[in-house]
Amino acid sequence: MQGRGASVGDYRAPLFLAWQLTNHCGARCLHCCEESGPEKRWSDEMDRAQALNLTRQIVDLGIAYVAFGGGEPLGVPHVWEIFDTLHKGGVEIKIETNGLHIDEAAADRLKALQVAAIQISLDGSTAALHEKVRPQGSFDGAFAALKRLSRRGLVVVLSDLLDDPAEVLSGLRHFRYRGHEVVVFHLLDPRERDLDFRRQETRFVSLENPEQSLTTQPWHIQQDY
Repeated sequence: MQGRGASVGDYRAPLFLAWQLTNHCGARCLHCCEESGPEKRWSDEMDRAQALNLTRQIVDLGIAYVAFGGGEPLGVPHVWEIFDTLHKGGVEIKIETNGLHIDEAAADRLKALQVAAIQISLDGSTAALHEKVRPQGSFDGAFAALKRLSRRGLVVVLSDLLDDPAEVLSGLRHFRYRGHEVVVFHLLDPRERDLDFRRQETRFVSLENPEQSLTTQPWHIQQDY
């Protein structure tokens, strides 16, 4: 017999909630899966009262974990009130951010909130690559936030790393040298790994530069790939 927790009906509320507070973001990332940006704020985004009402419902329902993604959640004026309410209600928090709103005071607040994980987008090992992929972003700003958080013992997740593998490994060795524990996850879609596309002709578009594309018959190049 299966124990409790084996089916959805065993739970009175979701275990996890993903919350996109806004679609506004200061950057214009070429690979943004949310299509966020400076002029991309939704017309029906929740105001402060609505957002805090939902926050209290999350606590009352006993939802265990809330992840805030982008747009840029730390750019929302009432986000700290949301975080405080969730923390007092025993809800774990994860934040995905470009890091540019994390000054020393914000880093202290995140430490006090015992945030479970903070994901900072760092798209390469150099400012030139990061800011090419992430126009209007800041490599120095993201890296400064990373250092502030790591000094406070917070768990930081670096995402994307769209760079030459040797450069990525060099950067990771720097973190190890500074005494940080480094765990690397390399996530690939099965079709990205073995190019198993069934269509006769497929057009592949570069995430880093949408103007670059390749139209081919996948089966024809699969072995070489």
